[in-house]
Amino acid sequence: MLVYMYGGANNPLSLGSPEINWNYTIGLNSFIPSSPWYTLNYTHDCFPAHEVFVGNQQIHGYMPSSNDIATIAYRDAALPAVR
Repeated sequence: MLVYMYGGANNPLSLGSPEINWNYTIGLNSFIPSSPWYTLNYTHDCFPAHEVFVGNQQIHGYMPSSNDIATIAYRDAALPAVR
């Protein structure tokens, strides 16, 4: 199974607020149900905090270091994760 999630939004109540963006592709394979595997490729702004779970296992988590404008506007490079 392949899951593709993307989006972007700003705060409409704050004039000139930066847009936060995300782009995730998660591949899941449970050919061997006792040992499923996943791939995770993503880009995102460094805000807000978020997590990705497969079942009860957290496979990705991000907590911003700050909530200032520079952190919110910064964009991560594409980072892959495979298990």
